[in-house]
Amino acid sequence: MDADSRLVFSWSAGGRDTKTGMDFVADVASRLKNRVQITSDGFRFYPVAIEEHFGEDVDFAVLTKIFSREPTGKYSPPRFVGAAALHAFVERV
Repeated sequence: MDADSRLVFSWSAGGRDTKTGMDFVADVASRLKNRVQITSDGFRFYPVAIEEHFGEDVDFAVLTKIFSREPTGKYSPPRFVGAAALHAFVERV
């Protein structure tokens, strides 16, 4: 999704697996012309797919959400308490 216009330029429905991830990242790369910044969740395949399809022409980071260990209620999700970013690879100067 484009951060400014909120335009969704690609989407995928499928399993959370290597093939679906590779196909999705390939589609995203085919639709973008300029250098971009991409932030993903911790799915272990994204760094491989991003590097394969974008090469060094991308700023990429993995954002990991941190949740409280204290229960918020019987059926409630854990409380979000923060986030940590791991820069997988960024522009090399």
